[in-house]
Amino acid sequence: MFQVSDPSEARGNTITAREILDKPSKEIDAGLARDPELQIQLLNTMANVYVGLGLISRAQAMYESAVATGRRSGELTNPATLNAMSGLASILRRLGKYPEAENLLREIIGAQRRVLGPHDEATLRSSRLLASTLKGEGKLQEAETIEREALDADQRSLGREHPETLLSMNELGNILDREGRMADAEKVYREALEIARHSLGSDHPQTLVITSSLAGVLGEQDRLPEAEKLEREILASRIRLLGPDHPDTLQVQHNLANNLDYAGQYADAEKLYRQTLESQRRVLGRRPLRHSRPCTI
Repeated sequence: MFQVSDPSEARGNTITAREILDKPSKEIDAGLARDPELQIQLLNTMANVYVGLGLISRAQAMYESAVATGRRSGELTNPATLNAMSGLASILRRLGKYPEAENLLREIIGAQRRVLGPHDEATLRSSRLLASTLKGEGKLQEAETIEREALDADQRSLGREHPETLLSMNELGNILDREGRMADAEKVYREALEIARHSLGSDHPQTLVITSSLAGVLGEQDRLPEAEKLEREILASRIRLLGPDHPDTLQVQHNLANNLDYAGQYADAEKLYRQTLESQRRVLGRRPLRHSRPCTI
């Protein structure tokens, strides 16, 4: 990775983060075939960075390779393999492949409870992801039960200000919102947002996710000016932190366009829709953005 960024190797060409990553990612399988545990750890690391760059298909391939290596080598109880399985499940949920994600998560949680314990941070994170997946499948009652249990455990084990606890609060709000309990969802979001701004800061990723959730539920209650104000704040932060073409930035931009559309600001909405679509086609190809908020997990 360092060699490819060496000026003598680059020969004056600009080297992007993706190019630096792509070179060693092709060599991991062949170079570490005899050390599956280290291979899985490196594949996980690479996948996590690809997720951060918004390159979801590359991340999915890395996670799938790590999981396949773990299954072949009998490393399924290894924490690194479980992390890879969890990363893959998160991407499957993000892509709307809910049944596949649910089956994988139930396998993961069973193993994590045996290996790490029921109150381990990774186990609780997987439980939250399962609740989110069940929400996507419309299994709302089971999703709420699991999420409330995970939130209670997070608060006791990690404290109210921990980022994982705040994400649990946000996911509970998402479920309540899907159940049509918008006032209850708004209350949960506002409590989580107050804690997040105080403990993490306004530009922290968790804070932005919660802010987006609050904007969504305000829009659903036809409080469109409040929702628009929050969406514009989120979009400015996403552009500053992730750049204008990151999938999460594009999703927030799409949400803002929806809000303007619902408010009857058709010219502004059309301009933003066209801008988002142009970026989406350039960066993501023809795969459409889902009408939702940025990924929370």
